[in-house]
Amino acid sequence: MIDVIQRLHRERDALEAKTEKLCKFIASRRHEELPDFQREMLVAQYHAMQTYLGILKLRIADLMTPEHVE
Repeated sequence: MIDVIQRLHRERDALEAKTEKLCKFIASRRHEELPDFQREMLVAQYHAMQTYLGILKLRIADLMTPEHVE
């Protein structure tokens, strides 16, 4: 079980970094210069990444409960 938790932590950390970079890009002038469709898709992608990140955090928290940690 510890291996699964470690993999989830690595996945969470990598996704947090990518999500943060995308957030900064969306707030940049370069993002404003993109075609409308591309801007909209990047924002949708950002929201999907946030959802995925939230799910990873919930999974980690669940696996850290006493019933799973042994």
